[in-house]
Amino acid sequence: MSAADAPGAADDQAAAGCAWPVYHQRRMHPRAVIGPGVNETFPISVCMIVRDEEENLREGLREIAAIADQLVVVDTGSRDGTKEVAKAFGAEVTEWAWRDDFAAARNRSIELATGAWIIWFDADDRVAPEDVPGFRMLRTVPARCGVAFPLRNMMPGQIGERWAQLRAFPNDGRVRFEGRIHEQLGDSLRRYGYPMVVVDEVEILHLGYADPETRRKKALRNFPLIRSALERDPHDALLGFSLAETFAGLEDYEAAERQLVGMLESTEAKGLFELAGEVRVRIAQTFFARGRFAEALEWVERVLERGANDALALHLGAGAALAAGDVDRAERYYRLVTDAPEHLSMTRARDTRGLRGTALISLARLRVGRAESDDALDLYLRAVHECPEFVEAYAELGRLLLERGRVEEGRSWLRASIERFPGIDRRAYEELATLLRSEGSDDEAAALLREFGLTTTAADARPPAAAGDQAPAVLTGSE
Repeated sequence: MSAADAPGAADDQAAAGCAWPVYHQRRMHPRAVIGPGVNETFPISVCMIVRDEEENLREGLREIAAIADQLVVVDTGSRDGTKEVAKAFGAEVTEWAWRDDFAAARNRSIELATGAWIIWFDADDRVAPEDVPGFRMLRTVPARCGVAFPLRNMMPGQIGERWAQLRAFPNDGRVRFEGRIHEQLGDSLRRYGYPMVVVDEVEILHLGYADPETRRKKALRNFPLIRSALERDPHDALLGFSLAETFAGLEDYEAAERQLVGMLESTEAKGLFELAGEVRVRIAQTFFARGRFAEALEWVERVLERGANDALALHLGAGAALAAGDVDRAERYYRLVTDAPEHLSMTRARDTRGLRGTALISLARLRVGRAESDDALDLYLRAVHECPEFVEAYAELGRLLLERGRVEEGRSWLRASIERFPGIDRRAYEELATLLRSEGSDDEAAALLREFGLTTTAADARPPAAAGDQAPAVLTGSE
């Protein structure tokens, strides 16, 4: 468990009143950000703490191990084949008795590091093969700073919320993780004068939130640790925020609301204004999740009144306005979401591109409902081009084109939906099969339906709905 398991709990310079320099470079070579190299290499130690992670390591350790000159794995009590899998990838495996303290476990791992640079990973992190050389470029520059990389938390039905997390740092014996839960490095690096850079050249995918049941188990595990940490330091704002997030993860939205409202005033009094803004957004979420849309809208307005054109707040506001029957207001908010820039923050994890995609599709559906098909087509096309991961945009675009008599184009988009997302959208299969049968291609239609596990009879029993019959998509619960 790490700060990757707590969106919004990363070290944040502005929120913590930190005066150290932060440099944000997009799509830059690490050397261009950190500084010129010299005629020597600076080895990388990759450090991990694990327990019962055999399958995760088997799936993700190949690329992570390729980054490392030294791979350190501290096992805190595995009962499966975790240690054997790690050793098969060349890891130096050390057993360490778990003591309800993530920072202590992390610190044990970095005590064993011999490289100039240390990069920490979780077992449920993934690195794309093409990004391995980008991480390895750290070997060409001296270890003089902390380095944050973009981390994408993969979430069900989303592109993945994205933020910057401190992952690489100098192997300085004084620098240590701090905090029993949601452990941090920022205070320690600042204490010893290390600046930090954010390198948006590579990306880490974190799968810890991909499965709802796994998220719930983590929330149950974290709950007593956060409670215990707050007993020791009841004024720690990030711990208080983490407790609220844990309540929300357990779907106890009333408790999450109480925690967030209770900490808002003190958070602002400490000058933690960015965190306070996030607290307001999360309060709006707790009301939205309980169907209390008027109160959700009130809190969204409080966010917007402070000049924060936050994509998540706007999307919540659009969904709440739509549920309350205020379509004009919903459209206004959705429009703002579609123009929201993707900002890589150290505190706020945002699926900005995913929010933009759902806003575009929601606007398109509203236009279909108003028989404004030209605008709807433009919006669907923009959704497909900007957010190609959204399966519904392809088939809905195809249906709309068919309704307008543009058969060839409609067929191509239905086929694109099936080819890009095989076995996902039943209606795409049914509607393309219906079109094929109308053209006399009965055998091809039957084969298409069998591919999805349908029969001609089953398909005929469920006539396709018009595009305008679909309810606009809104986010519920957490982003």
